[in-house]
Amino acid sequence: MRKIALFFLVLFIIFPYTRPRYGGDLKVELPSSGNPVFWDGLIKDSLVYANLFYLNAGGKLGSFIFAHWWNEENKWFFQLKEGLLYGDGTPVLPQDVANSVNSFIQGSQPGALALKRAIVSVGIKPPDQVVIETSGQVNLPLLLSTPYLFLRKEDKFSGPFLPSGPGTYKANPFFPGGRPFLDSVTLVYPPQIPDLSFTQGVSANHVSSFKYMVYLLVSPRKWRKLSRRAIFSLLSGIPWEKKADSYLPSQLSQFSVDFPVLRLRKVRGLVRRKIIISVSPMLSSLIPEIEKISSLARVKVEVKLSEDPLKDLFSGASNAALFPSQAVFTGSEGEELVGMISRYRLFKFYPYLKKLSARLTELMGKDEKKLQSAISSTYEYIASKEFFFPLAVATQPLYLNESFLWGGVDFYGRPLLWKIRRALPLPHEGRTSPTPQNN
Repeated sequence: MRKIALFFLVLFIIFPYTRPRYGGDLKVELPSSGNPVFWDGLIKDSLVYANLFYLNAGGKLGSFIFAHWWNEENKWFFQLKEGLLYGDGTPVLPQDVANSVNSFIQGSQPGALALKRAIVSVGIKPPDQVVIETSGQVNLPLLLSTPYLFLRKEDKFSGPFLPSGPGTYKANPFFPGGRPFLDSVTLVYPPQIPDLSFTQGVSANHVSSFKYMVYLLVSPRKWRKLSRRAIFSLLSGIPWEKKADSYLPSQLSQFSVDFPVLRLRKVRGLVRRKIIISVSPMLSSLIPEIEKISSLARVKVEVKLSEDPLKDLFSGASNAALFPSQAVFTGSEGEELVGMISRYRLFKFYPYLKKLSARLTELMGKDEKKLQSAISSTYEYIASKEFFFPLAVATQPLYLNESFLWGGVDFYGRPLLWKIRRALPLPHEGRTSPTPQNN
């Protein structure tokens, strides 16, 4: 009898830990990077839109949208799940999915070019199938799993949360992955105190990290080659954790290996005018380091935070830009090179890069030997102009308030905000509550 009583006592104690814990508002620090492919933009889209396919942390393929998919010769059939609804309760139609794929492959985000090359046509087969014809035998579901491809429709939201005001998002009860545990997510900016942040708070745990490349772009309209090289040398003097060379193709690694770094006294002689450098908020912690090293070199530097450093650079508001990028050679080398030229608008300074980009696109899937030669020529052209510099690979830790339990990440390191839940309340707060408690 005592054993039975002890069993029920233990069950009573652990039962609250097994129940889903709904409620709470998660405050997420999300500084703008000024880069369309950095993780802040990806997180914002991931809040309100569902990916067609996803890869979990172990690389296993899954889908929020499709129940089944199969291949017949060069045609792929994707059957929608039953009862799919947008956040407003209206049904998801096969044509919506087809439109999302067609719209994506016309863009320049990571994965778009690979899909555009593979896809011949996108259509539907009523009542619930999407049919995609490919140019050959390809693993189309894997290509569709790029994290930048979402189910999108104007004024419709398929993701785990729904916009409910400036910077606020409420749980979507119709999210096909299941109702999020959180009631809402709020995007905050310092000096507000966030729950999920880049900086360790008083009561926050280190839950994850992600890596990104840091690029420097110097306007050739304002600086000669030697002056641009001097600016690169100046910023290379920052104590970066890792240089960019081991993460780059050999044609670009010269900037951090073979590229001659100038001594500080030589930098001063080559940089005669003030450097006005736009820095994304993601890199704001570097400002003291930049000011310190410029002081040692006795070089005039004005550092300004900017939501869009590239826009400042091309408009003439600054003559250099320092910015991060989440997507670093994630696809095939040729596809990523074309995407890099487009995303960073490198052709704004050198229009010839548009021709080189078109040449790369033309050769993909046709002549691998000529393609590799064209890739090398393009890298060499960029390197010879000395205006686009990969500087370093940075590691960014993430911290989560102890009031919440971490939900994990996907294959790409993207936080799964919809899986984050409140921790159990403290004993003096009571074990359960009929209404959600905000944290």
